[in-house]
This record gives sequence, C-alpha cells and structure tokens, in this order.
Amino acid sequence: MLTALSSVSCASKKKNYEVIKETDPWYEVTSFETSDLYSSDVYDYCYLEKIGASEDSVYMKAEAEKHFSGDYKKLTDEELADLYDESILRFSFDGKLLEKKEFTSYENGKFRTLQKAWISDGQLNILECLIARSSSEKTYYLNGKEISIPESRWYKPEEMSISDMYTTNGYQIFLLYGKKWQEQVIIVIRPDGSSYEPEIYSLFSYGLSDIWDMIPSEDGKVIFPVIATDNLVYAQLDLATGVFSELKGLYGSEETYQLEYCNGKTISRDMYGLNFVDKETGQLTQIFDYNSVDESFYDVIDTETLYVSDDGSDVILGGYTYDNSGFYSSIDGYKIMHLKRADKNPNAGKTVITMSLGKDSYPEYSDLYAAKIYNRQDNPCFVKFVMPYDDVGEYQDVNPDILIINNPVSDASDSSRYLDLAPYLNIDDPSFKEDYFWNAVEASRSGDSLYLMPLDISASGVITDSSNVPEGKKGFTFEEYEIFLKDVCNGNDPISKTPGFLMSKPEYFTKLFMNMSDVFIKDGKVHIDGEDFRSLMLFVEEYGSDKSSSTNNYGFGYVTEHNRAVTEMEAEISGTLSGETAGVDGKIGAVYGNFYSFENYIDRYKIFGSTFGVYGLPSYDGRGPQTVSSEFVCVTSDTKYPEACAEFVKVLLSYDVQCYKESNPINRRSMRYVSEQKLEAYNKSIEIESKYDKSVEKTKLTNDIIDKYEEVLSSSYGGMSEGSAIESILMEESSSYFNGQKSMDDVITVMQKRLQTVLDEAK
Repeated sequence: MLTALSSVSCASKKKNYEVIKETDPWYEVTSFETSDLYSSDVYDYCYLEKIGASEDSVYMKAEAEKHFSGDYKKLTDEELADLYDESILRFSFDGKLLEKKEFTSYENGKFRTLQKAWISDGQLNILECLIARSSSEKTYYLNGKEISIPESRWYKPEEMSISDMYTTNGYQIFLLYGKKWQEQVIIVIRPDGSSYEPEIYSLFSYGLSDIWDMIPSEDGKVIFPVIATDNLVYAQLDLATGVFSELKGLYGSEETYQLEYCNGKTISRDMYGLNFVDKETGQLTQIFDYNSVDESFYDVIDTETLYVSDDGSDVILGGYTYDNSGFYSSIDGYKIMHLKRADKNPNAGKTVITMSLGKDSYPEYSDLYAAKIYNRQDNPCFVKFVMPYDDVGEYQDVNPDILIINNPVSDASDSSRYLDLAPYLNIDDPSFKEDYFWNAVEASRSGDSLYLMPLDISASGVITDSSNVPEGKKGFTFEEYEIFLKDVCNGNDPISKTPGFLMSKPEYFTKLFMNMSDVFIKDGKVHIDGEDFRSLMLFVEEYGSDKSSSTNNYGFGYVTEHNRAVTEMEAEISGTLSGETAGVDGKIGAVYGNFYSFENYIDRYKIFGSTFGVYGLPSYDGRGPQTVSSEFVCVTSDTKYPEACAEFVKVLLSYDVQCYKESNPINRRSMRYVSEQKLEAYNKSIEIESKYDKSVEKTKLTNDIIDKYEEVLSSSYGGMSEGSAIESILMEESSSYFNGQKSMDDVITVMQKRLQTVLDEAK
C-alpha cells in the first residue's frame, strides 16, 4: 500500500526538448576492476586509496588484512606483520598491473608501515614509518632515506609525530601532531635546508579546531582544509613567502562536495560534473557533464579523480563498484575508468528526455544504471538524469518526463499529473503477472489505471513464530488476535507498542481500515454504518496507544529509529518468538516490522530459526501481511514522448537492471538471483568463520530460505490505494471520537459523507 508524501506537481510548465548534436561532448569509457588482487577467501578487508597518476601509469595504495580468528597474543611479531598487506599498485591506463610493491614487515624489533605516497615533481614519493615494538618510538623514511622531524617553537622533535607530509619544488611540508598539548603544527623546510613555521591559527581569529590532510595546488602553493567554528574552509599557503590566505569561493557553488588534486591540477566535483578550478578566482570550468559519459551516472559521480589531461579530453577515474551481494563481505571491488573524449557524439540526432526525483527522494544505483542501458540501445531518445536542486540546495521542480519517487501516496490528481502506464506495460497479460510480484502492482493501481509503477516490494506486519498463528493462516481475525495478545504477548499489542513505531489510536485505526478497505468501500460506495465498523473502532480504542512515533522521537530518522527499535525488541523477545509466553511484564512475543531485504530476513532467520515469519494485521478474514513498496516510477502526463518514456520504464523493470536493486526487486527472476547471490555470500562468510573458529558451530542455509522468503512476499496484501485525502479524513474523524469530541454515531455520519464525496470527485 502506498504511504507517506505525494510528489510535487510535474505538469505545470511547457517542456523544451534538446536534440543531441555531433559536436556535443561524449566520453567513451574503458574500465577494469582490481578486486581479484585481494580475494575474500584470504582477506577480511581491502581498502584502496588513490596516490595519483603519471603520464602513463595509475598508482594506488592498498591496505588489506588476512583472515585470522585466533589469539593475536600468541602470534610472533613476524606472523602478526604477515597478516597485514600495505602495498603500492601501479597500473597501466589500459588496466594491466605493472608492479606491486609490499611494505609491511617486521625487522630488528620494529614494524615497517607505509604511511603515505604521493606524486610530485614527476615522481612517486613514499613516506614509511618504523615503529619500535618495545617503546613505540617512530622513525620516518622518505623515499628510502631516514628523515628527521623538524623542531617547532613549541615542541621538540621527539614530542611530535607526522600526520601528513608533501614535497614539491624542493620544499618539504609537514603537518605534525604535538603530543603534549594535542596541537597540530605546520612546518616547512625550504630547498636550502632552512625552515619556518607559518601562522595559520592567526588567520582564523574566530577559532580553528582541526586541520585536514593538505591538498597540493599549483605554482608552489599548498591548500589546507580546516575546520573553523564548525565550518569547512580552505587556507592556501604560498611556500615561497610563507603567507597563508583564506580562499574565497573555491567551491564555486554550494553543491560542490569534493575538491581534488591530480597531476598539477585542482579539480572540483559537483552534482553535475567534473570541473577545473581556477587557482586564483576559484571559478569552475566544466570538463564534462556526468550524462555525457558512456557509464552509469552513479559510477561516474561516486569516484575520485586520478588523472586529467591539460585539455580535459583524457581522464582517469577510480571508485568502488556497486555490488548488492556483498552484504556479508567487506571485500569491495575497485574500478578504474579511462575516459577519452570521442571525435563526435554517437547519440547525435536523439531527443533528450529527462529523468529526475520527487521531493525527498533519491535514486538507487539501478535507476541510473537503467539510463546507461537504455542510452546504449537503438532508441530515438536519450535519457538524461537531472538533479532537482538549485545552487543553494533547495528542491526545484525541473519538469522532467520521468520521475522517481520514494514512498508516494496515490491521489485523485494522479490522473492529471501522470500517464496511465497500464496499457503501455500490458499489466493484465498473464506473462506480466508471472514475471513480477503482481500483488505489489495491484496494490498500486487506482481502479484499472497505474500511475505509479512500483519498482520493489516488501512485506510488513506482525513478526512472530508460526506456532503463534492459527494453523494455515497468513494473519489473524480480530478474535484470534485478542487471544494472541493475551496468551503470547503479555497483553501488549506489537502493532501499536513496538518502540520506534508507536501508533496513536487514529493512526492505528487508519492503518487497519486501509488494510481492509474492501469491507467498507465496494464499487465506489462507502458503507461504514454496520457493526463491522463499530467493532473496529472499539478494538482500536482498547488496544491502541495514546502516543505515536512523532511524539516519541529520539533524534533518529524515522526509518532508522524504527529499524533500531525492532532489532532491540527482537533481541529481547528471542525466547517468546519461539512460542513461549512472555514471563516478564512488559515483554511481548512479537514485533511490528518490515522485511525490506533478504539480508534483513536472514538476520532474523539466524536468531529465531525457520519457523518465524511476518503475518497480517488483525482483520475480519485473517488476511496476510501488507504489501509495501518504497520506490516508484511515473511518467508525467505532459511529456511529448510517452512511448519512449514507457520503454524506459520497461528497462527499469528488466531482469538485468532489477538485479542491482538495493531493496527487494519486483522482478521475480531478479529477486531470485539477488537472493541466491546474498545467500552464497552469507554461506561463504560462515565457511570462513568455521575455518578460523572451530569452537562455534556454523550452519549454512539452503535455498529453502529463498523459497520461504518469496512466499512471504507473495502472500502480502495491498489494501487500499485511494490516496492522501482518504487517509486524512480517517485520521481527522477518528481522532474526534478517540479524544471524546464526538460520539461514534456522529463520526460515522460525517466520515461516510466526506469519504463518499472524495470518491465521487475522483471519478
């Protein structure tokens, strides 16, 4: 059932359509991954960090740790050092590993570690640290030669350690940490060997609390990001003069979120593309728009810049790859992308249609991956993702053709704002119903129309052991639920009293009404004057709460608070979930929760075993759990290219794209594949744990758990999706009864009239 806020209106402005020209920028991409260097069979984790690039090579720093579950205290120093791998990797631009140099070792009572590496003056520079096992004394080596920490006016060398270092044009720049007063100190050694300590604190008279690692600039300058009065600002040091100056407008715009340096250039990465930064003015010159790269928008924006040619036609990017099967593994793939500007744009002649986001929505990886797939096909249109925020970060309606929305509410106005996708997708065809979780689609329909197509599915309801539910049932009747509360839950209703998801009586009533709206609304006519409605109100009055999640907010986000509370509650009731009656006052034998991912299901399966599940809210017929979808796509009604937009929706629903969903895919084959991948990752982690920890019994899970999970998702029921106006009436009128302002007869009379008016107006 659709929940939360509706999107903004999208049909208010006339659309203008761009046609791509041959001269428009386009970057071809060659990419390669480095994940095979550090197998999850051997390593617990691996982190890759950019060093930089020369004219023909890319350098990365790797830090990894091998599996070990024994007693570290029993290891020799040599064995301990062997668990860690700190290396410098050198790749060619086409992805060939040219060299791997390892640094971590133990020799003569000292651990040798790689602290930092950078490229300056056309060469690779390496800072190593030797730490004495007995005294923790540190000795530093720069490019293999021992160096001394320069003396500060406040500290002796032995009282400091190196936090960061850089060299350029014969200068050595140190960012040091003083142990005595926990103060950061900057010292510069000139090419002639003399040194000075530049004054950075005096530049920020209003307070400087932290100095971050330096960013090399051009022409003998270095940039220090600093935190001053809780704000991130930038100070540039002129090495020749020793003078600091605060940089103004270096970001260039509010939405810039990353400032980088590579092969002599300062680069700014904002929400729209990659830019050169003018070192004096801070003005930006765009290198490319993310949409002009033959790669997923996500893969390009979520990277770091390793190399940029002088004219921006040749770019190297690196970043971690998206893998939704790696929930139980910390070995992430790292992808290096070589971008080269094409002589002419291969998409010339295509018309640009735009995709954007509803307010408070965000795109999943799969959404932007779908754009790449669509744009590579022989289509007359090109999908461009447009970020819906202005220069100060405020949401704006960019009048897109395609809109991705999180948690919308269907509304009577949907028919004027959005295109009915039902005839384009042929949703009533038997094959469509076989390929997708039909219950999620049906829950999103408004009559015979489908304005909001769900892209995922989850099941929400009462999480408890199957022995607590009447045999063969997917949920509870009201009578069965009252017995369940008394015998299993110690009188506590998990729907209204699960911490973090507390529902007030009007909220509880509205949820139950919408879940079984077919009892009260038939063929467009409202019937709430019978005993069924009265008994529903009386049930909620007895078991509902006077509090709601909005009055019990602990500073966490709504979803975060709910998930945290459910996890804590499940840990507390692990015994009662297996069928035991709660023996301690306040404990309950169930929680209200949501199976929003297969990992989430596995986590509960590990704790409670194979007999637990999610079951429906109390109703008159004991129906199953609620169908919940969190992400939807719609096509705006004023698009000039409805067929092209509908074809893109089909790509969003395709097997390949749905396999990249963060949540449960609505595509059944994709759901199966994703679950199998995550189950394999989980079993692999169990195998590794068993190998290194013999004392703990480890049990692998079989594909039966996938079958049961799919059964749970398929058994969920959608309820009513008539929209926010209906919910508002239910909340308002029931509230007047529960707080004693109106009698039940008065509420029934007014509520019936108001509901019928909304339904009649929607026709």
